[in-house]
Amino acid sequence: MIRTPIPDEDMQVLREERFTHPHPRVQRKMEAVYLTGRGLPRQEVARLLGVTAGTVRSYLANYRDAGIEGLCRFNPHPQSAALGPHTTTIQEAFIAEPLHTVQEAVNRIEELTGIRRSETTVRPWLKKRVWASQNRSHPRKSGPRRARTLPGYSAQPRVKGSPVGPRHVFFVDAAHFVLGAWLGYLGCLHHILLPTPSGRQRFNVLGALHAMTHEVVTITNTTYIHSESVVALLQQLETQFTDHPITVVLDNARYQRNPYVMA
Repeated sequence: MIRTPIPDEDMQVLREERFTHPHPRVQRKMEAVYLTGRGLPRQEVARLLGVTAGTVRSYLANYRDAGIEGLCRFNPHPQSAALGPHTTTIQEAFIAEPLHTVQEAVNRIEELTGIRRSETTVRPWLKKRVWASQNRSHPRKSGPRRARTLPGYSAQPRVKGSPVGPRHVFFVDAAHFVLGAWLGYLGCLHHILLPTPSGRQRFNVLGALHAMTHEVVTITNTTYIHSESVVALLQQLETQFTDHPITVVLDNARYQRNPYVMA
């Protein structure tokens, strides 16, 4: 509690700055000191401002220690501020050994710094100061890619339809899924991949994507994609789409370029 009167020059500054200061929290602190300087009890000031008497007491202590300048200083994150000087140490430790949970981060931060903070405090601090701004489950290729086309060939007329009427156009490709685990979404500074051995086990999908409706027709197995898989897919398309001619756009895989598939 302030036991000495507030100087008139400070009262003049508080009278103006409590409405014009750019930060609302500083305005509230100045309002509390100004009302106290006008003779209002601390409990009444707290009631008028909608804060506790302890909060008003801390505002007055700020003024007593550093004057009006002390009222203008505040820490928006007081609980996590103590971790600031240890940011580099925490970053290096978490790069060397990535985290799995926020609770693990709480325990390891306490081991590294001796500072114990709750999960509610640590989570946003990690997100802002330590964790990568973008986390992906797998690396992405970058850079422009240009599709190779045969001279004089374009799929666009077939997509729009042929001179004799509409047609179904499918783009066919295969995907081979490895039975291994990859890192999902964790807090880390770098993208870290954690593959597990899968031997020769794979789940193969040969799919045909309809160019207009985006319907997908698939053939799957756990062995290999070969010419018989392509033929099975073509037969399924022929059985399922009987109303219009069908155009199938393939890549240059070897198992597609053989007499069995062509026949």
